[in-house]
Amino acid sequence: MELCEACGTENRNKAKFCRGCARPLLPIAAGVDLTDKASNRALRCGVCQAIHSRGAKTCQACGLPLDEPKSDDTPQAQPTQGQKARRWPLLGILALAGAVIFWWGANQKEPVEVIEGGEVVIDAQPALAPEKPTQLPAPAPSASAAAPSIETAMNADEKAHFDELVKREAERAEKARKTIARLAAQEKAASEASAAKSVAAERLRNETARQAITQPGAAEPVDSKTAATAPKPSPPPARVSVEQACAKASNFLSRDLCRVDACREAINIRDPICVWYRKLDEERRSRLAN
Repeated sequence: MELCEACGTENRNKAKFCRGCARPLLPIAAGVDLTDKASNRALRCGVCQAIHSRGAKTCQACGLPLDEPKSDDTPQAQPTQGQKARRWPLLGILALAGAVIFWWGANQKEPVEVIEGGEVVIDAQPALAPEKPTQLPAPAPSASAAAPSIETAMNADEKAHFDELVKREAERAEKARKTIARLAAQEKAASEASAAKSVAAERLRNETARQAITQPGAAEPVDSKTAATAPKPSPPPARVSVEQACAKASNFLSRDLCRVDACREAINIRDPICVWYRKLDEERRSRLAN
C-alpha cells in the first residue's frame, strides 16, 4: 500500500499519483514503517527524494549519503507544488512594482532628496542658457532690382520699333486733342452766333411793338406788307383710299392683310372696302350665334 505523505491518503501498490491530491507518489525505501509516528522524523534523500529511517546513513535507492536533520522536532522542510506555483504571481507583482517605481522616478520633474532629520531638499534645475537671437534671413532683392531694365533687355531693332510706336501714339493723341479743340471752338462760335441772332430778333420785335404803340397809323403798311409776303397755307393732302394704299401688294394674301390693317384706322371707317369687311364679319358672327 502506498501512503501519500502530503495528504495521508492510502493508495494501491505501485501507484504513481495520489488519488486524493493527484500529486506524484515518492518512492519509499525498504524497511520504513510509515504507520509509526516516528516516521515523521525519517530522513529524505536530497537527490531521489526517497524516505529512510532515522538511523540510515546512505540512500538505498541511489546510494548517496543522507544528511541528518537540524533538529529532532522539526523535519527538513521541502517546498511543495503549491508553494512553487505561488512563487510566479509574487515575482510578477514585484516586477510590476519595480517598473512603476522606475517610471515614476524617470518622469519626476524635480528630483527630491530626503536626508536625515526629516528635511527635504529639492535639487534645483540648472538655469537654461539664453537662446541665441535668431538671425533673420537677408531680404531678397526686389523684382525691380533683379529684373533687367527695358533698355538693356531690348536690342537695337526692338528699341527702334518701340520708339516708333511711342511716337505714333503721341502724334495720334495730339491730333485727337486738336480735333476736339477745333470742334469745341466751332460749337462755341455757333452758339454765340445763334445767341446774337436771337438777341437781334428780340430787339427788332421790341422796337416794332414800341413803334406800333407810339404810331398806330404807321403800323398799318407794315402789317399789310407782312400779310402780303406771308406764305399761303398749303392745301391738305388728298385722302388715299384703302384700295390705292394696298395696290402695291405682291399677292392677294398680303393685299388682304394690308386692307385689314388699313380698315383699323379711324380715317378709313367709311371706305367701301372697310364697310364690306364689317358686313362679312357681322354675317359670320350671326352664323356662329345661331
